[in-house]
Amino acid sequence: MLGLPSISVTDDFFGFGGDSILSLQVVSRARQAGLRITPRQVFEARTVAALAELAEPVTAAGPAEVPAVGVVAQIPMIAALLERGGVPRRFSQSAVVRTRAG
Repeated sequence: MLGLPSISVTDDFFGFGGDSILSLQVVSRARQAGLRITPRQVFEARTVAALAELAEPVTAAGPAEVPAVGVVAQIPMIAALLERGGVPRRFSQSAVVRTRAG
């Protein structure tokens, strides 16, 4: 994932170019391999050796294995749009954030 020919199990993931997006890929690939780790653990453990100590086997009864079906409550934005006459076919939302100089 880091695009390097090799790294040591004691090398710091973030010291060799890892970032938050790549950490999510690490979590996903570990899960595909049958291991459960969290993004937080990747940030805190930082090395393959440390993550190996924290990894747990994925169990079939885990919450991610349950199909995501059922009723979902309306979010406030959808409720507001429905009050105004319906939800448009397309919708986008943005925010302007101002920061201090420097």
